Amino acid sequence: MNKFTSECKTFIIAVEESGNITSRAGELIKKQDFRATDVAIACEHICLMAEELELGTCILGWFNEKSLKKLLNIQSGKSSLLF
Repeated sequence: MNKFTSECKTFIIAVEESGNITSRAGELIKKQDFRATDVAIACEHICLMAEELELGTCILGWFNEKSLKKLLNIQSGKSSLLF
């Protein structure tokens, strides 16, 4: 893990799930999976609100996903995209 994360008091983990029938239909029609984009937009909104509250943020995309999933008991079929 990144060394500076040991000083962090709070973590938010963004987890991507399989879509429902409606979102899958949209993916087929548009020929694009929007899940990662949706997660990124949600994370950016969290960062913007944190800035408004004068809190620092750092989005991490490079981490040991297997260890993180085990630590947080994230079910298989879900992927942690951002930390």
